[in-house]
Amino acid sequence: AAVMPDDRHLVGAEDECNTLLIYTRGQSKPLGAGLDVAEFLKTGDKASDVEGGARLGDIVYWITSHSLPKSGKPREWRKLFFATRVVRSGSAPTLVPHEQPYTGLPEAMIDAPELKDLKLGDAAKTPPEQPGGLNIEGLAAWTGDSLLIGFRNPLVSGKAPLVPLTNPAAVIRGSQARFGSPILVDLNGRGVRSIDKVG
Repeated sequence: AAVMPDDRHLVGAEDECNTLLIYTRGQSKPLGAGLDVAEFLKTGDKASDVEGGARLGDIVYWITSHSLPKSGKPREWRKLFFATRVVRSGSAPTLVPHEQPYTGLPEAMIDAPELKDLKLGDAAKTPPEQPGGLNIEGLAAWTGDSLLIGFRNPLVSGKAPLVPLTNPAAVIRGSQARFGSPILVDLNGRGVRSIDKVG
């Protein structure tokens, strides 16, 4: 995942570590050691599998895959939605942890009547690469203060679901996640690997 905190820098997240690295446009080496969010996320040495990021103002939201690993055993550290805040001081922006990580996204999505046709309860029990498995890989700014969650899997009638998360700021303060009706996008049988708001 990558997010631009301004027009000269980007923040990169990997699926194999919990450090967010800041880069200057055109430079291959990161600025400093970055922000290790392992303590903030309470994951220890486990990689959280961060897959998507989106900025709303000075808040950058991050989402993990929420998928099962290859072993098929649930991993709580892969089921996180969290935020960082952009601090603008000096020649380059930095990030700090913001509010608190949210771990209830799968249950909230499964219980949401708007999302019942996605069959996410069944998807959460299925490996992500199998048909119908659960795999989140995209996050983007949407209308107002809402976000779009992009699914690589499951598909609905061959279309990729985009799920509006309508209250992200409240979610990281401990409120229950709320959703809009899913948007189904025809990508010729493919799912979302990344999504961004442009313009």
